[in-house]
Order: sequence, then structure tokens, then C-alpha cells
Amino acid sequence: MRKESLAVALLLVTAVQAQIIHTETQEVLVDVAVTDKKGGGYPGDLKASEFRVWEDGKEQKITSVTRAAGGEARGRYVVLLFDNSSMSPREQNWAHQVARNFIDLTAESNAMMAVVHFGGVLRVGQTFTDNATRLKQAVAAMSVSGLQAEDAGTTTGKMTADFANRDTLRSMENLLRNLETVPGRKSLVYFTPGFAMGPAYSEGVKAVLAAANRSNVAIYPVNVRMVDMTSVAEAMPITSAPTRGGRGGFGGGAAGLARGAPSDVSGDATNPQMDAAARQAVLFTFADDSGGFVVRQPDDTAVLRKIVQEQREYYLLGYTPSADAAAVCHKLRVRVERKDTDWRSRSEYCNRPPGDILSGNPVERTLEARAAADDSGSMDATLQAVYFYAGRGVARTTVAMEIDPAAIAFKREDGKFRATLNVLGVARRGEGGPIAARFSDAVKLEFGSQGEVDTFKRTPYRYQNQFDIAPGEYALAVVVAAGDKFGRVEEALEIAPRETSEFALSGLALSTVFRDANKSAVDAALDELLVDDRKKLVANGVELVLGGSKKLAEGKPAGVYFEIYEPLLADLDAREKLVVAIQMRILDSFTGRVQRDTGLMRLDLSGQGPNPVIAMGQTVLIKDLGAGVYKLELQAIDTAGNLAKRTVEFELE
Repeated sequence: MRKESLAVALLLVTAVQAQIIHTETQEVLVDVAVTDKKGGGYPGDLKASEFRVWEDGKEQKITSVTRAAGGEARGRYVVLLFDNSSMSPREQNWAHQVARNFIDLTAESNAMMAVVHFGGVLRVGQTFTDNATRLKQAVAAMSVSGLQAEDAGTTTGKMTADFANRDTLRSMENLLRNLETVPGRKSLVYFTPGFAMGPAYSEGVKAVLAAANRSNVAIYPVNVRMVDMTSVAEAMPITSAPTRGGRGGFGGGAAGLARGAPSDVSGDATNPQMDAAARQAVLFTFADDSGGFVVRQPDDTAVLRKIVQEQREYYLLGYTPSADAAAVCHKLRVRVERKDTDWRSRSEYCNRPPGDILSGNPVERTLEARAAADDSGSMDATLQAVYFYAGRGVARTTVAMEIDPAAIAFKREDGKFRATLNVLGVARRGEGGPIAARFSDAVKLEFGSQGEVDTFKRTPYRYQNQFDIAPGEYALAVVVAAGDKFGRVEEALEIAPRETSEFALSGLALSTVFRDANKSAVDAALDELLVDDRKKLVANGVELVLGGSKKLAEGKPAGVYFEIYEPLLADLDAREKLVVAIQMRILDSFTGRVQRDTGLMRLDLSGQGPNPVIAMGQTVLIKDLGAGVYKLELQAIDTAGNLAKRTVEFELE
């Protein structure tokens, strides 16, 4: 299910604080929720000497202990996930009611929340926001479906349930994995009746937990199947004694299920109690190993409030990892020495930055040295980098390249012709400055014959990648290498700061390749995030493919893609009177003389709805301009008096 959810986090990242992607992890930060014995109080006076941390069984020296309390806590992000594929219509209605109550409880904590629902594919109902009204509207807008099979006892019903279970696990894994790029403390409040997993799903459960721990997300399953969880605990072959000195212990009463609740308990449709036990065992596994707890009865307001409290009251432990920890995942264990306390934390961390495939590889060091030098190498390449705002202080930059494949040497191995193209991109603040963001990749090329290799080498190779970066002025250098041949290209990257409440324009993406997207602009803008982990440029049912250079040909159609960020669209009253217009001009880069001017063009916002991102694609009028260097200037304006302008220089051949 990679295609349906790998980039959900791109949409969810709206309003997330600025994030810098570093070369390597300098400090491991571990969130620890500590409560008193009864789980109702949060001691705020713990000292560093009262914490201990082990990495892969070896105790580490704690270098910092910070108590995050109330408004002082760093970023706090909560995703409400509704598993509609497992819930009956009645349970879905119940979950929506509980979610609205939870949103009201959370509103006072200033946490950013998002709404996601799964019914075969993940859909984002609301990106991260602290606006309780918009969140509750997103919950109310979710349609109630009857996906739960009525013939659960039949062969067809079992096959349908099996498919849905596997689908659910893959989608959860992808969602959690992509939340790795969201900074701060993260929680997944998972509304579900549970599902009978069976031994066949153990690997899927492990993958979900690995993704949760790597992304530092605590899972809080909310049981929406109204079954007495005490009787469920008695029906399961596990201990129901209170847990101390670890995870669990919350979720409706002092007794919690012991760590290690099995996720492979098989269901029994003829025994409701055992069936419920099998369905809900996995919930305790998710909660236990990710540092969350199960909300046993969804109408338990006191327990729901504990989730909110844990967003506000926790300790942040820091330690320096060992020198050989790069690009490796490690087991974590935390212990609190104070008596009569319980604590929960993640059980694993990975320090390889997302999108940095070559991290820890000797090839990376060679490419880094070449990126810092002025040598352009012998492999010709061109570059276009365009940014799109993903939230407050975060811009997602898409990089497209055209690489001359002539310098790529293929080796014949096992009857195949193979080569590896290594790519490293680094963005620095000023010449020789610190690295603010990076990406790396290893592209495996394989062909069955020399003829296929020759065909491949006749046209430039197109490459794309993307990375997140904070607004600022950078020098972006990208190095591509195959064997001992390499090429280096550099481009200035200037990203203007922007708050999510501000009217703004993205960068301008030039394109000469267009595809039929077969979707409306709004639907495509959402669905492309669920289908692929690359930013797609879709507007009015047409996809513009970002060009690998800023060279245009007079006899070939050209277009520009951009996004207008209009916060007033989220305001129902303001939206009714809102008018947004754009103007596009082409100027001679040397003389400044205007060559083309569209005048103000009013945009049709009738199908836009509350989505604040207006995706736009416009034809670039280059006919009869003549060869030369030009500047494309685009400005957007609205009836509230907001104005934004962006420019991009291009060469016409």
C-alpha cells in the first residue's frame, strides 16, 4: 500500500514548526511520561540522577533532562485516526462523538491536531491545526460507511477481513513512518474496535511498532466496541495485574494489562467474549510498545484527558549516541529510580535522516567533498529546484535534474547490464556555511541488453527528489556520480518566510511535459499525497512534470505551476466575498522591458472549498519572443488587499 499513504505526512505537516535536517544525530532525545503509582499525578521535580537509559543493553550517560510542562512543551502533534474498515456504522457514529469530545478537551492544550480516516485508503480530513471548530467539522464531514462485512463467519467474509487487516497494518505503518519528519512530541489516537490478528499478522504488527518508535509516536488506541474490557482481560491468556516501572497501567481503572499482550490471539465468532479478546489484544500491543495506553471505554473522559495531559507533562532525556550509531536502529530502555512511579517511553530509535539513503556510506563522504568544491566534473547535468510551503517554517523543495547518461559506465553481471547513479544534495547557508538540509539517493540502473543501454543513453536521464528546509537563503549543490565520473551543479535557493495565516505564493515551477491527471485540482492535490511520496504538480486535471532545467524551446508548449496560499478560504464568511486574481508578465532579463502581460485574471474558486492551497497551472506565452534570457514575473492579489510576487529566470532557445 505504499502508493496510498507514503506522503500523508506532507499534507499533515501544515503548521509544523521549522525543521532543519542535519548530517547526523548529535543527541538522542527520548520522551518519557512519568506518573505517580495511581496514574493520576505527574511529578514535576524529578532530577537527572533519577533517570537511567540503556541503548542496545548498554547504559548511556544522560547529558540533559528537560521537563516539558504546559505551554513550555515543545511541539505537540496529535493525529486522530479512524479505522472505518473495521467499525460498524454504529461504532463509527460513536467514534465521531467521542472524537468531538476529545477535541474539546485538547483545545486548551494548544496542541496541533489532524484528522485522518481509513476505509481501504487513507484520507486526510484536516491537516494539523489548533482550530477546534475546523477539526470537529472534519470529523462531522466523514461519511459513515458499512465496510464491516455482515458475513464474517463465511469464507468470503474471512477473506475480506484478512485483506482489510493487512491493508490496515500497511497503511498505519506508512502513516507512522512519514510522521518521522514532524518534529516534537507526537501521538496517534486510534479509534478502532480492534481486529482478530492471528499469527499471520505478527510481522505486520512489528512493522507498525517499528515505524511508531522510529518516528517517536505514542499510540493511544480507543476501544469503540462497547465490551467490558475487564471481562476481556479475564478471557485472554495474559496477566491483568497492574504494571509498574514500564508502560501500561492506564485506560480505565488502576489495573492495566501487562506488557506483552499477545497480538496473535485468534478470534472466535461463536464466542463474543473471546472474539472481543482477540480483537482487542492487538490494541494493547500497539500501546504497550509505543509508549501509549488503551482507552478501554471511549466515554471515559478522565482517561481521554490523560492523553491530553501527556502532551503537556513529560520529561525529555538526552544522551550522545555512540560513534558507530549512524544509519542504524537501536533498542532503548528507560528506568525511573523514584519509588511509586510508572513511566512509558518508546522502545527504539533510528538516527538516519529520512531521504538520506547514503548516510553512513563511504560514498557519501566522497560526494560531500565534491559538493563543497568548485569542480563541476565531467558528467553534464542541469537543475531546477522549486519550493512549496508545507507549513509554518517548513518548505518542501522539489529538485528535478537532467543528467547526460554518456558518462555512465555499465557492467555486465549475470547477463544484465548494471550501473549505480549516486546522488547527494546539500543546502548551505552561504558559501562554506553549515549544512541546513540534505538528501541522498542511489539509483540502480539495469538493462537486459546492450541495445537497451544504447537506447537509454540517447536522451537525458530525468531524476527527481525532495527535501524539507526552513525559509532562508541557501546555496544548493547537487552531485551525481557513477563510478569515477561525476558532475556537480549549484543553484541559489531563496525561500521567503511565511506564517500559515499569511497570504503567499510558492516558487514557480517551469515545465514542458504535461499529463492528464483525470481529477479536479482539489481532489488531485489531496490524492497525490496518498499515492506517491513525490510532490506532484497538478492543477485543473493536468499534471505538469517539473523540468530538469530552465531552458525552454520556442516551438514547444511551456507551462508554469505554482500554489497560492489563501488562509481566508478556511473562513466561511470571508470565502463568500473573496476574490483572488493573478497577473503574469515576461520581461527581458537584461533590459527589463515587458514582453508579455496577461493583465489581472480573476480565478474561479467555486470548487475550492475550505482548502487554503490554490493549485495553479498557466501557459507561458513564449511564442515569437525570440532566443534570449527572460524573467517570468507572477503576482497574486486578493480583495483583502494581500499581494504576493515571485519571479523565475529562464532561457529560450
